Amino acid sequence: MSHRITRWTLAAVAGAAALTLAACGSEQESSSAESAPSASAPVGAGPSGSAPVVAGPRPASPTRSVSDTVAASREVCGTTPGPDGALRVIILEGSTSCTDAKALAEAYGPKIATGAPQTVDGWDCEPSSQAGFLSTCTKDGATVGFAP
Repeated sequence: MSHRITRWTLAAVAGAAALTLAACGSEQESSSAESAPSASAPVGAGPSGSAPVVAGPRPASPTRSVSDTVAASREVCGTTPGPDGALRVIILEGSTSCTDAKALAEAYGPKIATGAPQTVDGWDCEPSSQAGFLSTCTKDGATVGFAP
């Protein structure tokens, strides 16, 4: 008798799983069933006929930030942990090495979140007035920026 109960239980579970899977269709199947085909193009076909067309607002085009534009023309010396994630270490002005910029980033990184001006290893660091940068540090005519 226990073999029958086990078999019936397994059969019921398998049947429920099959019904669940049968109820799930692809997005393309459900959208074609819900909307009537248009005269100009088949439902689900994009302008090239290969990609599905999805109604709704067009996503914004990716834009480059100010710091991305500046970084493209400057030396980027890696990243350092910032208060809300990694910050790029960028030499903005003057002559300093990436080795020095990385050492500064390591020492100043934990202090950036205070938002207060700091002197770190001879560098004067403070929240940045330059758009796109969280903070900048200056020393002897050199400037290092920290950008998200």
